Amino acid sequence: MKCPVCGKEIQQDGAEFCTGCGANLKEVRTNTANTVNNTDNINNVYSGEPNNSGKKTNMMIVGGIIGFLLLLLVIVTLFMCFSVAKLIDNKNDQTPSEQEESVFSDPDDYGFDDSDNGYTEPDNDWHSYGNDSGERDADSEVEVMTEPPTEPPTKESTYQVYFEDLTWSEARRKCESMGGHLVTFDTEEEWNKVTNMLSGYGTKYTYYIGAGRVDNDYYWIDGSGDFYGSSINNSSHWLAGEPTFYDSSTGKLEDCVAIFRRANTGWLWNDIPDDYANAAPNAYGKIGYICEFN
Repeated sequence: MKCPVCGKEIQQDGAEFCTGCGANLKEVRTNTANTVNNTDNINNVYSGEPNNSGKKTNMMIVGGIIGFLLLLLVIVTLFMCFSVAKLIDNKNDQTPSEQEESVFSDPDDYGFDDSDNGYTEPDNDWHSYGNDSGERDADSEVEVMTEPPTEPPTKESTYQVYFEDLTWSEARRKCESMGGHLVTFDTEEEWNKVTNMLSGYGTKYTYYIGAGRVDNDYYWIDGSGDFYGSSINNSSHWLAGEPTFYDSSTGKLEDCVAIFRRANTGWLWNDIPDDYANAAPNAYGKIGYICEFN
């Protein structure tokens, strides 16, 4: 080895002093070793190696936040699913009649008032056809009977229901064009048969039937357009206070008959104007009619 002070070659290993300059070699070696160690420490600090412990801590924080957000998302999703399921259960608990009422479900919708037994008194002292002059409206297409009604025909019928925003007269002509007529109820058995068929449609619709007015009496109308049978004014199927023959809220005569279903009272009759949809605008999309084929 060489002396770190004077550079003289030292022959003896482990010599404590340089034979050339007398330097303390042991002390020099100790200082040199410390310097090397300090240099290594400094190199380690500035070597650019990442601080793994800090990185792990940051990853744990981020992972905790993500886990919390996922847990919150699961809780919100479960709450929403529970709320939707509860709404569906509540809707299923309702009867069909509660879910969708007829346009007649509110008495004020069409000129009658259940609080007064269903009857609305006309403003005019009307007679015959429901107005002062006794004349029918110009646009009324319901035929006036000139002869006494005939006897009800013997029949074995089938029935078909249609849904279309027509006037009563248009529905009648459409049934006749197909070889039938608007349905008439000659027996309670027939009435029950048809209303049972209609019950599957709920309470939304109002249905035209084949009955028309002559003076202040309603009669059934057959496929030939003839009135027949006895007056049906006293039938137990009328809505309370009906027929009234006139609607004071719209000023329209009521010459035709429709049936509808209420949740608490079942199927009922009501007399209506020929152009029912215009008299009760909320009826659009809720009009049906039943054709009978003998």
